[in-house]
Amino acid sequence: MMGKTSTTAGFRPKDRVVELTGFPVYKQETDHTCGPCAVRMTLEYLGLKVDEATIARRSMTHPAGTLPWTLAPGFNSFLSQLGKKAAIVGDAPDAYERIVSDLQKGIPTIFIYAVTDAFHPPKKVTHYGIAVGIDEPGGIITVANPFGTMDKMPLQEWWDRFSIADEYAPAVEGLAVRLGILKPRTAIFISDR
Repeated sequence: MMGKTSTTAGFRPKDRVVELTGFPVYKQETDHTCGPCAVRMTLEYLGLKVDEATIARRSMTHPAGTLPWTLAPGFNSFLSQLGKKAAIVGDAPDAYERIVSDLQKGIPTIFIYAVTDAFHPPKKVTHYGIAVGIDEPGGIITVANPFGTMDKMPLQEWWDRFSIADEYAPAVEGLAVRLGILKPRTAIFISDR
């Protein structure tokens, strides 16, 4: 069914505050390696250093970017060394709660959201980011952004961008969401093997 994506299902902030400390931030090396850069930062936080180019090769990155279903297996090839695994979840009703729960356990979550392209502004793109902190009373989420920044975003705006809401969606990705090809609220969750 085509139509507007609901951006409130499963989004119920409470009063939790958690922030991962010492999370590394790098700027992606090309305009199409945000996914491998997000994996690089996450792996380093978990204790494994791998260069972005190696991750890009393992994740079948191409000049248009990295698809989540190729990024996750590439990520898994490294996570297995840490006794962990990654799983892609799209449009899960409990995505927000899983992100917060994982942060409380010290585990970051890679996700896809809609942003303005730092390499080609004002172009809108879907982009990988990493949830590394949440301040529900303050209405803020902390995102490690492969554009090389640690961003504090209003929680509701982040949720709408994570939901690929129409006002933030790039034209092609917005159509793909409406057709059911790209799932809103796509995240890559890490767990023990």
